Amino acid sequence: MKLFSFLFILTSSIAYASPIYFNQYHDTIKVKSWKKIRDQNIIKQDLDFSCGAASIATLLNGYYNQKITEQEVLKIMDKGDLMASFDDMQRALDQLGFHAKGYAISLEILQTLKLPVIAYIKHRKNDHFTVISGINKNFIRISDPALGQKILSYSQFTKMWQTRTDEHLRGKILVIFPKDPINNSIFFSNDIKQPTAQAIKFLISQR
Repeated sequence: MKLFSFLFILTSSIAYASPIYFNQYHDTIKVKSWKKIRDQNIIKQDLDFSCGAASIATLLNGYYNQKITEQEVLKIMDKGDLMASFDDMQRALDQLGFHAKGYAISLEILQTLKLPVIAYIKHRKNDHFTVISGINKNFIRISDPALGQKILSYSQFTKMWQTRTDEHLRGKILVIFPKDPINNSIFFSNDIKQPTAQAIKFLISQR
């Protein structure tokens, strides 16, 4: 019985891994790795202090279709090995032809976003910048230069984002205003859903 079970599992695995045939033509199903899915449309930070530059590059590449690298943004900032501030990022964006402005806002205002922004957060007690690339009444999606794509509950996100002592204006964002009206729903969306447990198990199995 054990031998039969083993052979059944083995042959099933072989059949699953085999090419799929349609009308004498065949092709294989290409599955993206977990890392590729997690890091899709994100410029990852290469340095401990470069999350600001990588966030700018991620947002400009993903939403505004600008081909720019983290290193190019770092060169414009000219901060050496120091972490950038919103002011540094605004100046860099001005040189890149964009107008940007930092705001202290409430969670209620954050929920009305219709375009991606850069948020200042505390991640494991460290200063960090991340890109908010999706939001609705239930979840917030970040395209993070260190963590990759993450879909967070409001409880998870606000623990990192609410860094101000003001009772109402609890967090800070940097808004990059478009030169021309744009609607890039591929990068930013108000229609986001938490992955199901089944989907998570499948993605983990592909790592």
